[in-house]
Amino acid sequence: MGIVFYKYLSDTFLTHVYDLLYNKAPENMTVAQKAYEEVFSTEDSEELLEDIKESYHYTISPELTYTKIAEAANNNSFQRETLQKAFNNIQQSDSIFANLFADVDLYSTRLGLGEQKQSSVIAELIKTINNADLLGHDGEILGDAYEYLIGQFASETGKKAGEFYTPQEVSQILTRIAIQGQEDKQGLLVYDPAMGSGSLLLNAKKYSNKLSEISIHGLRHTHASLLLFAGVSIASVARRLGHASMTTTQKTYLHIIQELENKDVDLVMRSLSGLS
Repeated sequence: MGIVFYKYLSDTFLTHVYDLLYNKAPENMTVAQKAYEEVFSTEDSEELLEDIKESYHYTISPELTYTKIAEAANNNSFQRETLQKAFNNIQQSDSIFANLFADVDLYSTRLGLGEQKQSSVIAELIKTINNADLLGHDGEILGDAYEYLIGQFASETGKKAGEFYTPQEVSQILTRIAIQGQEDKQGLLVYDPAMGSGSLLLNAKKYSNKLSEISIHGLRHTHASLLLFAGVSIASVARRLGHASMTTTQKTYLHIIQELENKDVDLVMRSLSGLS
């Protein structure tokens, strides 16, 4: 999924570059890549990149675009270090992208035994994903890809890994039942106290005829906050939220963790003062 998202960022970047240069969309990413490489070697490149950085908070050098990496994969010259460098470049471009690709392990033994096998698997994946038109898709292609992958993950690894996953078909039925007869209601309120990926809430907005009137409330954060205040471990909360890493949970709920730590300090001080 991380590689898919990197292609999305790269394609968005190249398309915007081409639009700034020619005031139109490129025919394909190869055309956009060529135009970017040409302008990158000129004096105009610095101003161009500054404009893009201000709008998107990141830039990508010509040799690190997904298009260029895919070209290397097709020419059998792909190196994992280049893709890792591309990931790092995005993550370091702005704090909002920090640890964005932290869960992507390009050196995992699950890719196969040996460097050549692992690189080959990633290269084939890159070539396959490169055929996808992520920007010209009518629907939410990243959301569709995520839902497909998590569905496959749930079915392959059993209930424990997929216990918080709701198949789209089930989500659609539940949503339509929940708002039946209220499709035209103004100010419709929809609650999902155990929100995971948000599919129920997104479908509610899809089936409501009053898109600007619907008010969606996900109690995901409230749910997590109550668990933390109740003393539930970070690891357990992370699993319930579907976070791939506890680091994500810790960063999201840092304010609560700090408040709990302050209470711990007060408790320690009271305990020590009672010893004198």
